[in-house]
Amino acid sequence: MFTMPSESQEKRPRKSGPAKLGLGTYRQDPATLACLLDRYVGIGGRDVDTASNYGNGFSQHAVGKFHQQLSGNKLSLKVSTKIGFVPSCDRQDLIQKDVISQQDITHQQCFSKSFLRYQINKAVTQLGSIDTIFLHNPDQYSQHVDFEKFEASMLACIEELEAACSMGLIKRYGIATWAGFRSKVNQDALSLGSWVARATRIAGTANHLSAIQLPVSLIELDAIEDLMVRKSGVLAEAEAAGIEVISSAPLHGGCIPKQIDQTFCDFISPGLSAAQASVLFAFSVPGIDVVLIGPRTVEQLTDIWQLQQQPRLSVDKVAEIISLVR
Repeated sequence: MFTMPSESQEKRPRKSGPAKLGLGTYRQDPATLACLLDRYVGIGGRDVDTASNYGNGFSQHAVGKFHQQLSGNKLSLKVSTKIGFVPSCDRQDLIQKDVISQQDITHQQCFSKSFLRYQINKAVTQLGSIDTIFLHNPDQYSQHVDFEKFEASMLACIEELEAACSMGLIKRYGIATWAGFRSKVNQDALSLGSWVARATRIAGTANHLSAIQLPVSLIELDAIEDLMVRKSGVLAEAEAAGIEVISSAPLHGGCIPKQIDQTFCDFISPGLSAAQASVLFAFSVPGIDVVLIGPRTVEQLTDIWQLQQQPRLSVDKVAEIISLVR
């Protein structure tokens, strides 16, 4: 059974103050991503998230190009990326170069040490300074391999990530999952406690496991209810371990604004659009450090950014909203 660190183990300090809005780059149009990045930085944003497989590799490349141009102006971003998926455009080349074998690939994912090393080095080359590298949806991988293979693969991944931190290639690493931290499906092997235990086994309590990423929205409520009703779950565990929480998909891929009317938006906060109300809800959840948004246009980005000045909802208001949508 995996457990969280004891009180005697190292606890990292977490940020103080309200959550920040980060820019996500999943499914972004290549024609507009540079404009979105430019506008985001121009209005004060600094947290940008991408992945090795977003846009079949385009997203990470575009973020890196922008980031390195920005560095010339003495500005820097807090960039995170994700590894573990094999972009289809790279697959045959990687097989020919013996970085991976066809047998290493499980439902488009690969967590072999050689592939992770390749992806880490590629990310560093493309992005320059990297704050966090996430293992990307290991919960999906766990559905297709047995426990022994999953455990061995994840420990090997953490070894590679700790080595990258020791060499100064990245500052820290984390776990990005779509379903792994849901209380209703959370197997022990996927819990935050299990990841802390693995990192502690490899590198002791001074390990570099420092962040998690998971969906939080008006649809994805498990983590919020665990914290607010049961005083447990991944958000409580992250707080206890000093691990940063980055929430994703506050609009659930654009589905939520289509399902709520103006009356409900006004109940959340008068005068807000459906997109603004949805993001404000996620923005107000206790224990969230960064909320990733994925606007498709500069106008959408500007509209949502106004929430930086909006008072957060109270804990009681968040609970009331949950009771209405459940």
